Amino acid sequence: CVCVCVCVCVCVCVCVCVSLSPRLTSHFVLCVCVCVCVGQVVGLGNPGMEGTRHSVGMAVLGSLAARLGVAERWRGDKHVSGEVIVSEVQQTHVVLLRPRLLMNINGVSVAKAAGKYGIRPEDILLVHDDLDKPLGKISIKQGGSARGHNGVRSCVDCLQTDVSHRKVFFCVCFCRKNNEVCLNL
Repeated sequence: CVCVCVCVCVCVCVCVCVSLSPRLTSHFVLCVCVCVCVGQVVGLGNPGMEGTRHSVGMAVLGSLAARLGVAERWRGDKHVSGEVIVSEVQQTHVVLLRPRLLMNINGVSVAKAAGKYGIRPEDILLVHDDLDKPLGKISIKQGGSARGHNGVRSCVDCLQTDVSHRKVFFCVCFCRKNNEVCLNL
């Protein structure tokens, strides 16, 4: 597995390896070293739709929690409509959030969590898919538009801000094989 380094700034540094589902493990394995200095890391996705492109962010957060040694601490939080881990990483207060709302309205969960934990929009890192990136491309962007991504648009609308928060884009490409949609990176 090849490790790609993506750094925003130094605070939390972990290597994340993700396979979206057991049947796709050989098709999709992603290793990322993410160095972030943020208060809230959000894995955008559709609950109950593991193994699809919309679940990349949630899968990355699951692996991130495991690498930080806090995976057993996921808890449902009805006040933020999501699963949350609150942890200290290298003297930095970090909130990991997996919204339990559908992609198009998950900004409600992100905004509620930001309010509850006192996180500013510019300290939120969104992890999600991006079909417009070249195959195998991972990028970090701060500012700009939602680029047609309904999950990001929902976050922007609910946080009542421009897109000033950081976003990590994961390219997920679809191919048809025996009438199945499979993920490739």
